[in-house]
Amino acid sequence: MIEDIKETSLWQNTLAEQSDASGRAKTARDRLRSSLTDFRKQVEQLAGEIRRDMPDFTVHGIEHLDALWKMADIVTADDYPLNPAEAYLFGGAVLLHDLGLTLASFPEGIEALKERSEWKDLVAKQIEDQLGRAPEEGELENPPNEIEETVVSKMLRELHAEQAERLATERWESRNGDADYLLIQNNGMRQSFGRLAGRIAHSHWWPVNRLEEEFSRTKGTPHWCPNEWDMDPMKVAALFRIADVCHISTDRAPSFLRVLRKPGPYSDRHWTFQERLQVPYLEDGALAYTSTFAFEVDNARSWWLCLETLKNVDDELRKVDALLGDKGIPRLDAKRVAGVESPQRLVSYIPVGNWLPIDASVHVSDLPRVIENLGGEELYGQSPEVGLRELIQNSCDAVRARRILEKRSDEWGEIEVELTEDEESYWIKVSDSGVGMSTDLMKSYLLDFGSSYWGSSLMRDELPGLMSSDFESIGKYGVGFFSIFMLGESVQIKSRRAGESRDDTQILEFNSGLTTRPILRESNEENWLIDPGTTVRVKLDRNPYKEGGILYDGSDEKIERLGQLCRRLCPSLDVELRVCVGDKTEVVVGPSDWKDLNPREMIERILRGKGENGSLSPEKREEFLVAGSENLRELKDEKENTVGRAFLAISDPFRVEKLQPTMKGVVTVGGLRASGLANIVGILQGETERVSRDVATPLVGEEELARWADEQANLVTDIYDNPSDLSKCAHIVWICGATPNDLPVVKHYNEWKTYREISNMEWDHDEVLLLGSHFVETAMDHDRELELLENVIVGQFSMVPNILRSGASFGRPRKGSSPGDEWPSSSFYDRSMTSLIIDAISNSWGVSNEDVYERSTIEEDHYVEREVAIENESPVEHGVIVLRRPN
Repeated sequence: MIEDIKETSLWQNTLAEQSDASGRAKTARDRLRSSLTDFRKQVEQLAGEIRRDMPDFTVHGIEHLDALWKMADIVTADDYPLNPAEAYLFGGAVLLHDLGLTLASFPEGIEALKERSEWKDLVAKQIEDQLGRAPEEGELENPPNEIEETVVSKMLRELHAEQAERLATERWESRNGDADYLLIQNNGMRQSFGRLAGRIAHSHWWPVNRLEEEFSRTKGTPHWCPNEWDMDPMKVAALFRIADVCHISTDRAPSFLRVLRKPGPYSDRHWTFQERLQVPYLEDGALAYTSTFAFEVDNARSWWLCLETLKNVDDELRKVDALLGDKGIPRLDAKRVAGVESPQRLVSYIPVGNWLPIDASVHVSDLPRVIENLGGEELYGQSPEVGLRELIQNSCDAVRARRILEKRSDEWGEIEVELTEDEESYWIKVSDSGVGMSTDLMKSYLLDFGSSYWGSSLMRDELPGLMSSDFESIGKYGVGFFSIFMLGESVQIKSRRAGESRDDTQILEFNSGLTTRPILRESNEENWLIDPGTTVRVKLDRNPYKEGGILYDGSDEKIERLGQLCRRLCPSLDVELRVCVGDKTEVVVGPSDWKDLNPREMIERILRGKGENGSLSPEKREEFLVAGSENLRELKDEKENTVGRAFLAISDPFRVEKLQPTMKGVVTVGGLRASGLANIVGILQGETERVSRDVATPLVGEEELARWADEQANLVTDIYDNPSDLSKCAHIVWICGATPNDLPVVKHYNEWKTYREISNMEWDHDEVLLLGSHFVETAMDHDRELELLENVIVGQFSMVPNILRSGASFGRPRKGSSPGDEWPSSSFYDRSMTSLIIDAISNSWGVSNEDVYERSTIEEDHYVEREVAIENESPVEHGVIVLRRPN
């Protein structure tokens, strides 16, 4: 109530009627007091709407606003030098500062929020977080109700301080448009104080050091006030800020109101500790918060939250005290919070029951070592080239972001990798034309292990509109940057934000890796970046051309070595990538050029070099590459975008006769190499959820992969003629979801049979025995003469070739040959040669493969001893899989 405000010393000393006042001072004071009283009446109605939009919040209505006068009394001496004009500014800032927490403070309502770029960014973020998917068409403007409620709440919280600055001059029109409503109704008072009061209200959301930047000048008083009433906005802002941050007590969290509102779990912990705190008192310069209720074990989390909150209050008090002292402004009496130095000390003020608050939180004693391990070899392995890959990846993200923000073409932007040599060492430098990094980004995210800038609140503030665009960063986990220390310990980062001038270039330097603190400094003219972007320069620990170096092995030409490495690391990059060594510069990857590149060139790009499969003659390697390249085919997604180019080829390292090279493909994430591909040579685009990005899931859909495999089944005979090799190809075709109709798959009576031939066979037996080819090959090696039985099929039934090099199978449970038959969900048999033969045998018997599967011995002992052959008129038994014809 207004009476509570009038009882405070701050009011009494400034705006209350003074017995010795007369003339101009009395008239001005009366005018200020009357205006502020009317101002409060208008605000009371608007502040009452906060509880509707923020039901989880503790009290933010007029009760909280009035209480800040009392808090100002507590933290200051009775004679704190504040004149009536400054008191009006204080009161105005108090009334305005939280009003933005309700939609009612936006005269245009929710439409005012939807027009802001932050709206789409937050909607996109919430749909991703809550629904685990990207926004669908129209959802950014009109999201699902639960998403909209969350976004409105977050936007009001993020914008409320900014909106507070506008509210002193904001107008609300009546529904029929015949009246306007303002918070400060008197035009002269609004012009004299409204803007500055709003600015001070906004300042409670700033860091303390910004007060000095924004409020360095004293403001003159209105002409109708005494001349000595000049206003110091820094003093007023500091007092208001501390009064607000210190208002933590039971009057903000009434118990019955908590029961009625039923706040969420996190908010409930805030209510729990605040409802137990008494109004603080001043004790030898310290603000003492006390409780007459002990926190039991069930409320231990609330007690710890109370400690953290009071530590924040303590931090604010100390910073404001230092600022006022440095600027020669009268300091507040409250300079710290009592008891926050340790949990044990705070217990004497805020007691606990039946438990002891010991600060046993998880902490890292040697953070540099943890970062060095988890951000280096322990995460990525021992290949130093990973550090270069991560640098290029960061540059890609920055270029892509700038493309979207500045509405540039998909081909715009470039990255350059340069290798230089001085008298003592080699240096590698990666430069880009991306968005650049701010000082806040470097401090808050680049140096914060495990914290990613992309998708953060800072990104939404600095790059509005990016979150709601189709931008998707490759980096997600905030650890990739630290892999660069696998290259060397001396690192220099120069960055200039797009839109800023040359002299805004920032430099971050690591001189001894992570063992010493980095240095962040401004650049001089010699170090300015001419164009926006980022440059990272690393002093290599090892000679790049010797064993263990990033360019060890390869051709003799230095620039060819670097170019070959970059092509292999970034085979499907959508940003132009150049390499530079000495006076030679070469474009090694064009933006998304892999889609149109000559097939032979594209295949060479992903290989390790001409030394791969060195046991083969160059002529044989060349012959195979030419034939394989002719089999290269595109794979597309549902929108007809190219997501792969590849051909099928065997990558079996155990083949006895290696008449062709054992080449492998690659899955890329964001254009950079992730997983290797076995048995598929080419490039498939993919996605990953692993920090190290060494395992990726190809984006190609199941139907498209099957279509590609079906076509490859007709092409592999152009590069293989050995039935054993073709059988392996048939298995890969099957794994990819297609049926290898005319490829040999197994042997019957020692003759290779195709899938189609097995499917059309007529069996005189009700059982078919699947015998491993290893047994037959071993018998032949020992010159044994076996006569296999008529119902025996020989093949490699126990092997399932991997597609992804990581060891994870690449394939999905597939449909059987009969409509509606779901293949059994076995992680082994749905991709094995066994499943392929069951499918063919089921066709020959005219039954479903599920029925055959259920009656086979697969679910029993797997292999059972059965007679499989005759040797010298004697039966020979061996372990087999038995397939039984259903009745």
